[in-house]
Amino acid sequence: MALRRKAKQDPSRYNSIDKEIKKMCNEAKEEWINGQCKEIEDCKKADNACMNQKINDIASKKRTAQGGCTKSKDGKILMETSDILERWSDYIQELFYDERGQQPETQKPIEGPPILKAEVEKTINDWNNGKAAGPSQIPIELLATGVKIN
Repeated sequence: MALRRKAKQDPSRYNSIDKEIKKMCNEAKEEWINGQCKEIEDCKKADNACMNQKINDIASKKRTAQGGCTKSKDGKILMETSDILERWSDYIQELFYDERGQQPETQKPIEGPPILKAEVEKTINDWNNGKAAGPSQIPIELLATGVKIN
């Protein structure tokens, strides 16, 4: 990792070091997988439950998403923390920059016809009992009895 940071000015050197590191990672991963397979084979000879547990341990691990490189506006890979933070700051400002101006004031709200008491009573009586209370925490059964609630 330190070599990659030092080679950030020379893209060809950076790419060669990056390929070498990726190759080493792939070899280490292959070695790890072979070791896991050997352990499973050893468990298979000794105990079937041990083998199943080992397989479940390996299979149940979730892979995490790999993060990409942070690049400047002109496409250069940023390595320094201060440069990365500055790029994120610029990105957020661009993302949320807004020139809409003032919202126009709304006119008087449009009102419909008045709600009749008979309509409310019919709706309450049509509800099924046993339903959960709404945000007012008043059960439907209480409303259906006709008790006045402030």
